[in-house]
Amino acid sequence: MRLFIRPLDTQFYRDGRPFEAGIEAEALSTFPPYPRTIYGALRACILSHHLSHVWGTNWTDKGLKTVVGTPSTPSSLGSLTIRGPMVARDLTGDGTNIQIFYPAPRDLAKSKDTDTYILVSPRMDQAPLTKISDLTYSGLYPCGSETTLRLEESERLLSHDYLVPYLTGQPPQLPKIHNPIHIYQMEPRIGIGLSRLRRTIEIGLLYAVPYVRMQDESQAQGGLVVEVAGDDGLLPESGFLRLGGDSRPAEYKKVGNIDWDPVLNAVRAKIMETGRFKAYLITPSIFNKGWFPDFLSVQTNGLIGNLPGTTLKVQLLGACVGRAIPIGGFDLVAGHPKPIQKAVPAGSVYFFKFQDWRAWDGATRRGNVDQLLDNLFYQSLTDRTNPQRSWKEGFGLNLIGGW
Repeated sequence: MRLFIRPLDTQFYRDGRPFEAGIEAEALSTFPPYPRTIYGALRACILSHHLSHVWGTNWTDKGLKTVVGTPSTPSSLGSLTIRGPMVARDLTGDGTNIQIFYPAPRDLAKSKDTDTYILVSPRMDQAPLTKISDLTYSGLYPCGSETTLRLEESERLLSHDYLVPYLTGQPPQLPKIHNPIHIYQMEPRIGIGLSRLRRTIEIGLLYAVPYVRMQDESQAQGGLVVEVAGDDGLLPESGFLRLGGDSRPAEYKKVGNIDWDPVLNAVRAKIMETGRFKAYLITPSIFNKGWFPDFLSVQTNGLIGNLPGTTLKVQLLGACVGRAIPIGGFDLVAGHPKPIQKAVPAGSVYFFKFQDWRAWDGATRRGNVDQLLDNLFYQSLTDRTNPQRSWKEGFGLNLIGGW
């Protein structure tokens, strides 16, 4: 079930950095919110619709325990799984025309002097990174292009309409790259701490907080899109929920699913040409091994491993990875913040090749590319063998492309 979530007020989604009264004067806000925020809001929404079964003696009625887990084992997530969230707009206001925006891919660079956009990829005609840097992993190459333009990172959002060209290595078009300020804006707010006893101001507790305001235009409404599975029908198809700091209200409704067939067909054809593919993270990812996926292992000739759910051996040739971001939260049962975890930011891109591509015939290549797309396209790149891992919360969602 795919949901469109529309905030009814300004929203605040604090990042994972500490924010202590009297120590920090400014909190940082993120948008879209981290997947854990949306996952927690949807769990709370399910529970709010079945309060009699939560507070009564029969806690497991209607399968609540199976879907959302139990307070006694907070690390044990239930069957509820999400994909997202992604920034979106409801262009007609009735849920029939949803426009989705993805984070700016790290391999999409902009000319500093013009509005030209360039795709970069591993330059295997150059020396590997072990020769020109202190990186110790073999088989990795610097990412770049043959252009002579001065390049910088793009901060614009990628429209769903541009997915096929982007995932097949075609030059982007500016109308498909959107400036975030046309969809949402950060709105700074000033506050001051109050005494719990006297309800008067406390000296030295002035702070600033940026709130997110969606930029609604005419009938178009800004919000988020998230796909929900494993709720066993306990989550209504429409309703209201609380989101972010101060539990501000938001409404949600079921909308139509995405038709991925045109994208898959184009990507399949591109990979069949080269035997190479890239994984583009559209939500942050928490990996046990740091900046690269858990299915890879360090070997003498590079970072190599079997694709999840297959016996297909692939090698990482390069990556465009952003600076690690802190992912935290608050454990309501234990009454203290959750441990901070470092995550690879959304928009990061990994470039791979099939190790045995040259040894396969045409039919084998086609079957193995199908395996790749079936197991990884619009799936989590994190370790899915552990049922309690972050993939259920929506982390590590990625799209596969060719290069």
